[in-house]
Amino acid sequence: MNTKDTDYSFRLEYTNKQGSRERIYNAISYDPYTQIMSGNWKFETLDDFDGHVISERIRPLAMRQTYRQEMKYLLELTGYEIVNVYGGYNKESADHMAKNVIWCVRKKQ
Repeated sequence: MNTKDTDYSFRLEYTNKQGSRERIYNAISYDPYTQIMSGNWKFETLDDFDGHVISERIRPLAMRQTYRQEMKYLLELTGYEIVNVYGGYNKESADHMAKNVIWCVRKKQ
């Protein structure tokens, strides 16, 4: 997962809200020491006739990854309690295989 900012990999093609086809690419690097993933997402808008690229936009990404035990400890240290933990936006189970974890917390009284 260590690429140059311009070393894009195709991710998916979809139809956006305006009804135009778009392709998404990304070029991502990960530093395990800082737990930071950074890079660029590239979006190409395609014409309806023959699929040629008619516009392109690039969006930078910087995201810090946090391990579950680390998150639990940070919440405890800052005075929060865990209300619930989900494995996705549809409130799936947050088992050890869940890639996206959503933490519902509140400040301790």
